[in-house]
Amino acid sequence: AREFSQFAPGIRADPNWEAALDPALADAVVVGPACTGEEETLDRLKRLVADGIATVASFPVSTSVLPHYELDMLRQEAGGPLLMLAPSAPSTLEPIQSWLADGHPTAGAIRQVTWIRHLPDRSRASVLKALAHDIHVLAPLIGAIQKVSALEGSADTAIGWSVAPAKAQSAVSVIVVGDAAREELPVFSEHAASSLTVDELRGALDSPSESTPCDWRHATRVMEIVDAVEFTNSFNPLYWAFVGEHVANGAPTGDAVGLVVATLAIGAIGLWA
Repeated sequence: AREFSQFAPGIRADPNWEAALDPALADAVVVGPACTGEEETLDRLKRLVADGIATVASFPVSTSVLPHYELDMLRQEAGGPLLMLAPSAPSTLEPIQSWLADGHPTAGAIRQVTWIRHLPDRSRASVLKALAHDIHVLAPLIGAIQKVSALEGSADTAIGWSVAPAKAQSAVSVIVVGDAAREELPVFSEHAASSLTVDELRGALDSPSESTPCDWRHATRVMEIVDAVEFTNSFNPLYWAFVGEHVANGAPTGDAVGLVVATLAIGAIGLWA
């Protein structure tokens, strides 16, 4: 309550969370990252969604895909909106989209982009959460993922993801490989904070659409990929490849006509320490 009072003076804290089950209380209920324990947070989310309360949940709610499926089923049965609150894409993503479409000024036509997530905590839960965030953020580059397979690398690989140690806070570095050169972008810090403007929230609540990035169906698709990586990590494939429809700036990239297939290759050896 003290933290919220900095942004909304006079806010009243109610120790009874079940007050949020009153549909007349607010337009929507926002549930942040688990601070009372994952199971308790999930139980409360299920109650809200099952009662048809418009809910915005911090993503991911778990490192497993199953709770996301369960919440989606409850959403369909109750009919209330359920949205995901996930990190926003960094500004670095915009030039990468442009380079994939038109080429890099010095590297030329881009053949591979490697997205390296630097984590101070490389525990299983931390890595899976970072993977979920990054797949969500990279969605504009990958497109709708249609196939997941373990590969030893491919000349067609467009986007790769890997984990590296970090001394302090989480950060990202990006390497682009083109026909003419290899360029490494400066390390930048964590994604922008999870956020939805009031207008975005109201629009998503009033007109739920699967095409909306914050739609819960997108959350379940991302967690299906995370679940596949976790399940197979013990078998130590060299790479995970995710094949999707790759469209940049509203037009297919590359020379092919129609949708261009791109792959996201994930180094799956020793993902977590």
